[in-house]
Order: sequence, then structure tokens, then C-alpha cells
Amino acid sequence: MEDSCSKAIAPSPTIFSGDLYGSSSCSDDSLLGELPAPDLLVRTSGGLRIPVHSSVLALVSPVLENIIDQPRKHRSSERIIPILGVPSEAVAAFIGFLYSR
Repeated sequence: MEDSCSKAIAPSPTIFSGDLYGSSSCSDDSLLGELPAPDLLVRTSGGLRIPVHSSVLALVSPVLENIIDQPRKHRSSERIIPILGVPSEAVAAFIGFLYSR
């Protein structure tokens, strides 16, 4: 007997394409131009994948810093922080807020 949940199809992940890094409240926008390529992805339960910089997240949030610094079980090339159970739009707004600090 199959579980009805096993038939559910997960949405295909999409990469966030909004202007996350360009909207800063800093008066010196030259700092944003010096950021390296994002080295981490935040994944939402809706399948959204938001590219972020681990150094920025670690700088503004001790909780995210601890998550980033945890040893990974699998050494894949893709580093992912799942933020599940929250609407994708809320996660994107939260990441945008962290970059605006």
C-alpha cells in the first residue's frame, strides 16, 4: 500500500533572480561591487534557491555563522542552508534584510 505523500511531486528548484545585493542602505555602494561570487545557497521549502555569501551571513548573524561553521556530512561542492517551513518570499525578504544591514 503506497502512502499518498509518496506520490507528491516536489517543485523544481528555481534560483532567485531578484536584485538582492543591489539594494543597500549603505552610503558607500562600492563595497557591494567588491563582493566575490556567492559561495552558499539558501534553499526554501518552496524550492527557491538563493545564492548568498557565507561571509555576509556570518557577519550579521551568529546563528547563521554557527550553521555555516558546522561540519558537513557530505563533502559536495554545493553548500546549502535549508530554511524550511517559511514562505519563499519571506526567506527572500529576510536575506535582503541581512544584506541591507
